[in-house]
Amino acid sequence: MRVDRLADGLWRWTAPHPHRSPERAAEDDLPAAAGSLYVEGDDAVVLVDPLAPADGTPAARRFWEALDADVARTGLPVHVVLTSGRHARSADRVAARYRGACIWAPADAVGPIEAAVDRRFGDGHALPAGLVAFSPGVEGVWESLLLLPRH
Repeated sequence: MRVDRLADGLWRWTAPHPHRSPERAAEDDLPAAAGSLYVEGDDAVVLVDPLAPADGTPAARRFWEALDADVARTGLPVHVVLTSGRHARSADRVAARYRGACIWAPADAVGPIEAAVDRRFGDGHALPAGLVAFSPGVEGVWESLLLLPRH
């Protein structure tokens, strides 16, 4: 897992892609790592496409300790925003850990979403922490885009 501070209240982390097969890496069209974001706003802490380390590992302990500390420090509600139905990743684990956490997903998500989605968003929708969602409107692109005006 790699963690990078991009700005105050904005962090990005990457971890091995959960759907990429090491045995088929040469044929796989998936990237080696999947990226996630931590966005701290005035009204919420938002995790975008979160991928938490496997439970019981030292990386998981460090991850949850850091996130718990940030959530406690801010006192803000936690929201999870999925940019695609395929990015459920650790959304349910985050929501279970932070009672009352809300999981958002694109209204036009392709296929089933493997998370307990609470709310849907569409093009131009204002999300917690000041994020704004956009549908790319391009054939074959299945991820929503997020604008972070503050950053």
